[in-house]
Amino acid sequence: MPTLLVVDDEPSVCYSIARLFGDETTRVVTAGTVAEGVRAFRSERPEVVVLDLLLPDGTGLQAFEAIRAISPKQPVVFITAHGTTTTAIEAMKQGAFDYLIKPLDFTRVANILRRAFEAAHLMQVSPVVPVLEPREQLVGRAPVIQEVCKQIGRVAPQDVNVLILSESGTGKELVARSV
Repeated sequence: MPTLLVVDDEPSVCYSIARLFGDETTRVVTAGTVAEGVRAFRSERPEVVVLDLLLPDGTGLQAFEAIRAISPKQPVVFITAHGTTTTAIEAMKQGAFDYLIKPLDFTRVANILRRAFEAAHLMQVSPVVPVLEPREQLVGRAPVIQEVCKQIGRVAPQDVNVLILSESGTGKELVARSV
């Protein structure tokens, strides 16, 4: 069962998100401080985190750093009533999944959290590159090639259009066949 961690010192926000997302398919865990949030993250290992920017014992960015140290690709959605463009840019530069200003539009929150859960799921799926003819295999140990293979594995099982862009002679056809 997927878990959502909500770290906010306003009980009404925690309650509202728990009511919106907590059901028989998703478990919602709440915390009111940075320390409680990091502790809950370690013990619960949620798929998605909703994190307030201003908390009684620190900032959401401090909690974000602690969470990222444990799980570098963790989808984290920031929420705040005191948002500025500077903090939004900083959160997104550090890898936040999204950034929302209170009062929250819960339809938008629901859409963003659905996308975040989907991203969390896709990050756990092993990338699989189909076996090609020996002369048609993607070959390479460079991190870029490994990332391409991961992306092929994430995209291949889905029914979506894919646009492959690259310079001439770099193997776009091989990527297309793999997908």
